[in-house]
Amino acid sequence: MDERAIIKVLALTGVYSSPSTRLRIIYMSDYLKKYGIDTTVIRYPKNIINFLSILQNNDYDVIWLQKRMPDLFKYLILKYNKKPIVFDFDDNLLVRMKPKNGSYRSRTREIKFSFIKNLSRGFTCGNKFLANFVKDTKKPYFVYPTPVPVDVPVKDIDSLNSEIKIGWLGLSGGFMYLDKILPDLIKLKNEINFKFIVISDRNYIKDIDFIENITWDIQTQEKEISKFDIGIMPLNIDSPYDKGKCAYKILQYMASGVIPVGEAYGTNLEIIKDGNNGFLVYNNNWYGKLKEVILKLKDKDFYRMISKNAIETAKQYYSFEAIAPELAKFLKSFK
Repeated sequence: MDERAIIKVLALTGVYSSPSTRLRIIYMSDYLKKYGIDTTVIRYPKNIINFLSILQNNDYDVIWLQKRMPDLFKYLILKYNKKPIVFDFDDNLLVRMKPKNGSYRSRTREIKFSFIKNLSRGFTCGNKFLANFVKDTKKPYFVYPTPVPVDVPVKDIDSLNSEIKIGWLGLSGGFMYLDKILPDLIKLKNEINFKFIVISDRNYIKDIDFIENITWDIQTQEKEISKFDIGIMPLNIDSPYDKGKCAYKILQYMASGVIPVGEAYGTNLEIIKDGNNGFLVYNNNWYGKLKEVILKLKDKDFYRMISKNAIETAKQYYSFEAIAPELAKFLKSFK
């Protein structure tokens, strides 16, 4: 098959503004064009009539269905549709985000996921952990990390902040992770001067003097990240949902040459090589690890080495440019 031969892909996605849809489907579509993939992105329709209307258009070769586990009626419609379906997911869809009655398990989600496994011809999975859930189908899958832009402002190492800036970027729904490490930050503040920067859609706690809130803006987020000295990603190590996360924060920090410090859990363990391109936090010891890292990073040459390795990791393995050729090859295999 001609490597650049056009195949037409219908991508059915969630809300266009969601990070997953924006990065994995909409932005990636531009890169896939170079490799002969013509993608039409349509928000997954709630209305059955609209759903049928979209699928009756035969001007596509593959349906790329993102994270939507259809109800029974839509499942039957898709089942009798003749076009191959590739299911894309970058979260652990089998469990709840938060426990209910002490359990993350959701029988409803498990059943829906079994249906989507049966329905799909192949899978694009956000990481190796998620790929384990579809291996039993014996169907092809492609480990597709959520790609990160690498043409972004880069940390100016020669102007490391005298008051260290530790930063976190994420939606306010993730403030529970900040609550978890806040006692460690307060303890650390008694020994080391730093500012904790929170970039989000809402303000985190306002009445702690070392916390600075910045409103998230898609146009300025990379510039604000490049002002961090350290970027953090705490997780809940008891959560099977968190184990499926794709560590996108870590990759954003890396792309900007900011030193990433992440919980030693899930995909963070795949991306961060401790002491080489970032640092891992074991046993919830955020106080001890951040103190250690801050003291080490006073050596600008050491910071420069870690920063260089972090940027190289993002570019070589997790950028749009790095992932697009193999993803295109995978999607073409279903034509």
